[in-house]
This record gives sequence, structure tokens and C-alpha cells, in this order.
Amino acid sequence: MRTIRTHTNERILVCVYYGPNGERLINRGYYIAKVFNCPLYFLTVVPQPLEELDAQKMDYISRWQELAKEYKVAEYIIKENEKRPVTKVIAEVARQKHITQIILGQTAKSRWEEITKGSIINILLKEIPFIDIHIISVS
Repeated sequence: MRTIRTHTNERILVCVYYGPNGERLINRGYYIAKVFNCPLYFLTVVPQPLEELDAQKMDYISRWQELAKEYKVAEYIIKENEKRPVTKVIAEVARQKHITQIILGQTAKSRWEEITKGSIINILLKEIPFIDIHIISVS
């Protein structure tokens, strides 16, 4: 008799920042996690304390917290007052949680910014080379 695999070793991390595309990323991550039947994590990196965020940004975080409960995510991680580059924080969380796939939104950087400051994707690939990175296009 053939054994049916009901759980994989995959672990998915969705990185969301403020804006209308965060929910789209979360929905995509949820869909992929459901297909793989694996744990799903959300990550938001905030450069200042949460108390200093404006109402619109707090609304986004509140909505994502609701989705985390609705989708029964393993953990919604908020790294606040973070002074390190976002790529370092993502890499650290990915290592700690044994993430195998990361979902990011398309960056809004211009080509010139990518040349001078580097691409977030390329930096992540160097930091955590054995993790799949999914780039979701944004409008």
C-alpha cells in the first residue's frame, strides 16, 4: 500500500510591510502553505517603536494580526525599533524558524537604487542561500 504524505518539511515566511499589497502577499503565502500543508509565519520589520506609528500603519498591522488568527499561522513576528538592515532581520528569523521559502513583494526601488545600494533579493540570496524566494508582483 502506498503511503500518502500529509505534511512536508516546508516552512513559509511572508514578509509584509505597510501598504495595500501586504494582504495579497499574505493570501499567496496562505495558499502555498495550504498546498504544502506546512507552517506559515508572518514577519513585519518596523524601524521605530510601534507606539510611534501613525494610525494607517497600525491599521495594516491590526489587519494582518486578524489574518494571522484566521489563517492559524504558526507565528506573526513583529520586529519593532529595528536598526539593522531589513535583510539581516529576515535572514535571522529565517534561520531561527528553519524557513524553507520566503515570500516578498516586488521592491519599489529604482534601477539606480539597486545598482548603488544593492538588490534586497540578491542580498538575501547571499545571506540565506538555501531558501527559496518568491517575488510577488505588486500593482
